[in-house]
Amino acid sequence: LMNNPSITLTYGINNILLNNKLIKHTKQTPFEISVNDMIKGNILGASACNVMFVNKLNENEIKIIESADFEDWILWIILLRKGNGFFSGDVLGVYRIHNGGIWSSLIEEEKLIKILNYYDFISANFEDLSKEINKAKISFIKTWTKNIIEKNRKIFDYLLLKHVIKTRVLKTIKCLWKY
Repeated sequence: LMNNPSITLTYGINNILLNNKLIKHTKQTPFEISVNDMIKGNILGASACNVMFVNKLNENEIKIIESADFEDWILWIILLRKGNGFFSGDVLGVYRIHNGGIWSSLIEEEKLIKILNYYDFISANFEDLSKEINKAKISFIKTWTKNIIEKNRKIFDYLLLKHVIKTRVLKTIKCLWKY
């Protein structure tokens, strides 16, 4: 990181510990990632526990991170707005997945709502990323739709309608405040 100022974060692979069973990974080819890669989804996922970065955050960015549901994901986006990330391809740690985890303890509907709200949060805080965020949100909804239709169509329809109504109400309130 110190020798490559254009790289704002670096990470590698984690082996996964699932139900006390270790799933080992092997070294992969290194590559760089951009903010647009991260907007599409938290591609660091289980690698979040081995991320290293140079603290280049200002006070406003720290406040944004503290107010986010996904503090790690927003941190990666803020850092990647300042440069690229580097995936080393090396195994650097072990990530334990268990039912008591913050994410894994959520039901699917809660995960959907959190991710849709996340996209709205990013869009509200970083207008310069709105176009890419909207593309990513639509892509996410399409993928989720395909998966959820196979599971339970009624739940998906209800949650999507609820999100659309919330978004429209918030836009209406913002317009009224302007007058």
